[in-house]
Amino acid sequence: MIPGLSQKAHEYYLKFPEDFAEDVFTWEGKELSLYPYEVEFIRDDSKFQIWLQSRQSGKTMTLATKAAINLLLNDYFFITATGARLRHATRILDRTKRLLRNSPCWQDTIRPMTRKSGDTDLRWAKTEISLSNGSGMVAVALSEDGESAVGDSTNLAMVDEVGRIPGAKSIISSILRPTLLKTGGKLILASSSWGKYGKGADYYDLVTGGQYKLHQVNCWEALEQQKAFIKNHEYKQQMEFLKKEQADNPIIFAMQYENSFEGGLDNPFDYDEVAAAFVPGEYVPPDPQRKYIYCIDWGKSLLTGDKSVIAIIDVTDPDNIAVVQYHSFQSPYTYVTKKAIELALKLGPRPYAIFPDIGVGENQIEVLTAALGPKNINVEGCMLSAGISEHQREEHGVKRRTISKNTAVEALARYFHEGRIKIYSTDEKIKKEFLDYTKEVTAAGNVRYTHLVGQHDDHVDTLLIAMGVLRFKKPPVQGSRIIKGKFKNKNAFTF
Repeated sequence: MIPGLSQKAHEYYLKFPEDFAEDVFTWEGKELSLYPYEVEFIRDDSKFQIWLQSRQSGKTMTLATKAAINLLLNDYFFITATGARLRHATRILDRTKRLLRNSPCWQDTIRPMTRKSGDTDLRWAKTEISLSNGSGMVAVALSEDGESAVGDSTNLAMVDEVGRIPGAKSIISSILRPTLLKTGGKLILASSSWGKYGKGADYYDLVTGGQYKLHQVNCWEALEQQKAFIKNHEYKQQMEFLKKEQADNPIIFAMQYENSFEGGLDNPFDYDEVAAAFVPGEYVPPDPQRKYIYCIDWGKSLLTGDKSVIAIIDVTDPDNIAVVQYHSFQSPYTYVTKKAIELALKLGPRPYAIFPDIGVGENQIEVLTAALGPKNINVEGCMLSAGISEHQREEHGVKRRTISKNTAVEALARYFHEGRIKIYSTDEKIKKEFLDYTKEVTAAGNVRYTHLVGQHDDHVDTLLIAMGVLRFKKPPVQGSRIIKGKFKNKNAFTF
């Protein structure tokens, strides 16, 4: 509690914290004015909350205001700020410090609270502050296990940019929430929307899961509520800015400014286009004279659930392909090889070629070559490479090729976009592999495509192999590396 504040005033401010903020704090030389949605957020004292705030709505300022109020009005109240990066946490802490320092009460009331016994400085560092009433705040990075984010003394944990945190749902539901339940602390998850699939999927699940009190405001709602507090030219400037952003990047704008969870910023495949590609029922070939290929992705471990997958694909018309069947095996490579041979010669449609990936099951390529080569079925090992260069080679009668994974992903995205692929399956787990497939940019600026942590991409990789072998011998690859042309040579298979 602030020294000199009457008990009656203290009780009033606890009930109406927004009045305390407007009476005590200033910002940029002006009285602090809270917008209606900020008042609603700050006043709520629910144990578990989600603040779904769009960009340009003052999310960081709202968090900092709530933090500053609690530090001053409560004794021995400890706040932990964390987020997708340490800078997200320190940004909240820094804004909280500025509110305290810019207060008219700083010199006479708040500044003395940063000292102990009148002369000993308390902690007031880049990532930590403490006050003489026993309250304090710390900014920490959110570790993968979440352990460093909260402790037994945490009364309020603020997690910023939750939509950008890999594995957020697991960390929050398994570590942060149970810890705060035990200690009696409270939790606020704050972020703009990010996407239903890909990296933002965890935040979407948390928002829609019903376990948190949800506060939300999008950019249009926020601006209309701000209108009474800002000048007309400021309102017009902000409206023009939003309209320009919407016109330039409509999908990203919908996600980041309108809380729409449209899709996934890091997902190369569009949700609706993927959903449209999946077809229920059994594939019926239009005629008996069809051309098929088999693509195989070897599972890396029998213990992790990483399965080996065989995709049987009708490529008679390379412009419009059909994934006829998926076969998955949680079995040794020798067994998968045996089943592939059985499918090719007896049980499944006879392929013109089989393309196993070059990886942990590479030694099986020679077995497949020996068994199927005499039957006029070509076998060619394929390696999905992170680079963009591609080449072929043959050693001792065994063929191998390198396929650019990035180019293959973009080609597959084009197939989905133009409706030129059908996948005959109703398995939601297979569909989810495509929806959760993500794009990452490394520290060196390179693009990397992969699955989410703990998930798999076996079915996706089989189609990436297919993309690599179905392209032109000299494909019309343009700036974005997306194949924009049609397959004019229907027999342009490189086997």
